[in-house]
Amino acid sequence: MFKLKVLINIFLLAILLTSCKVERKLIKEPIKPKEEGLTYVFDNLKNNELKFNTLNIKFTATLTIDKKSNTFNGQIRMLKDSIIWMSITPAFGIEMARVLITPDTIKLINRLESQYFSGSFDFLNGLFKTSIDYDILQAYLTGNDFHYYENNSFKISINNMQYLLSTIGRGKLRKATKTKTEQKIMLQNIWLDPRTSKITKMSLNEIAENKKVEASYVNYTPIDNQLVPMSILIEVNSQNDKIKLDLKYSKITLNEDINFPFNIPSKYESMK
Repeated sequence: MFKLKVLINIFLLAILLTSCKVERKLIKEPIKPKEEGLTYVFDNLKNNELKFNTLNIKFTATLTIDKKSNTFNGQIRMLKDSIIWMSITPAFGIEMARVLITPDTIKLINRLESQYFSGSFDFLNGLFKTSIDYDILQAYLTGNDFHYYENNSFKISINNMQYLLSTIGRGKLRKATKTKTEQKIMLQNIWLDPRTSKITKMSLNEIAENKKVEASYVNYTPIDNQLVPMSILIEVNSQNDKIKLDLKYSKITLNEDINFPFNIPSKYESMK
């Protein structure tokens, strides 16, 4: 039986991935001076991100928590900046869980136990000691950078024949947050393939909680003249948890009309 923690981790994890090395000679633009190099690399990152209004993905995944693994199939649908919908189906083909995420709410139906969950990112972040929001989750699922966070705190270097963008604190843009206090994410590293300006790996480190979340993206495939990552490896390491999500996209369509059906049956009980 999947418990609440496992189900919630499915979409909290659905965020990150390992990469391909490239030859140093492929880095055609020198990073000198560093300010010019950073602007050049960051502009290319933004210009080459996956652009979409709607996104429909079929996937297969293996989730490993404390050395115990479960394999399942599923579907992800997105309306950019508004809705992330997910259906999770085990091997025998009957839907096990359904998730609906908006910038303000997270809802989950557990069909195996006739239960549902309805809450916010604040609740989940307090539960798991994380700093995830809708923007971060959407970015991890698409291989993009975060859209609603400042970009002026990065430094640039070359690591493992790739561009490495690093920051020790990235604030959320004021227009994108409803809180009066400044919201910041933890230390962030982004590795970029210099040939494509696509993200090959991204890591978030929460020093206070001794937690690291790392996502690696491989097998970028052309779809509608854009490069989309078809294989994602997400790893979460902390003092108490070691979680790995091996996510394989099998079919992706962009900008088609899709719906997001989500109805909690009246007989279902709230998860405690």
